[in-house]
Amino acid sequence: MSFWKLKDLMILDLASNSFNGSLPREIGHLKAAIIIDLSGNHISGSIPNTLGALQNLQNLSITNNQLEGSLPESLGNMLSLISLNLSHNYLSGLIPKSLETIRSLQVFDVSSNRLIGEIPSGECFRNFTGKSFINNVALCGDPHSDFYLGYRYFVMHLFGVSKKEQVIDPKLFREEDERFNSHELIPRCVLMIMEVALNCVRESPKERLTISEIVDSLKKIERRYTSFHGQGGTQLKYVDLG
Repeated sequence: MSFWKLKDLMILDLASNSFNGSLPREIGHLKAAIIIDLSGNHISGSIPNTLGALQNLQNLSITNNQLEGSLPESLGNMLSLISLNLSHNYLSGLIPKSLETIRSLQVFDVSSNRLIGEIPSGECFRNFTGKSFINNVALCGDPHSDFYLGYRYFVMHLFGVSKKEQVIDPKLFREEDERFNSHELIPRCVLMIMEVALNCVRESPKERLTISEIVDSLKKIERRYTSFHGQGGTQLKYVDLG
């Protein structure tokens, strides 16, 4: 596309079309751009690290595409950025901590991707709610907003209810040592997985699970429930909470 060479271009709006292919490294030539909207296309491939050269850019939206790969650290160089929307793609890996340096950032959305790891906790990330991060593979930790001050706010925000009993079947709340049959294995497993998730959003940041603790907890659940195989129980192979 020849417009990648238009160094004086300030607004590039190609939203809701059928463009495909990957983003060229030449996108970094648009140094005068303040708005780039490529949402609602079929753009694939990775995000080029040359995007970090766009230090005048204020609004970048590439939502609803087919982007893959990780978020480049160079995104943290876009110090004028106010809004960044990369939701509904196939992005993986960590959220770069370099983004914490963008003090102007007011809107941030990476929901519905395949991201993992701890959410950055500094600077602008303190103002983002859970909507910015939902529907990823394994994000955990901050932000520090009221959304994350305990599971009650988590449940209220996502489900519109204030009690965990309204989200999880009250029949699942039984003593740990109570004997149960094979039909109860999967519900109990789901409950334990949800408890792991809720422990990621404890009121005190120091009490929240780290990634390694999450992995250990899930492995313990797997060992516990697959151990019933061959003993009249049901071997748990897959749980989908989507």
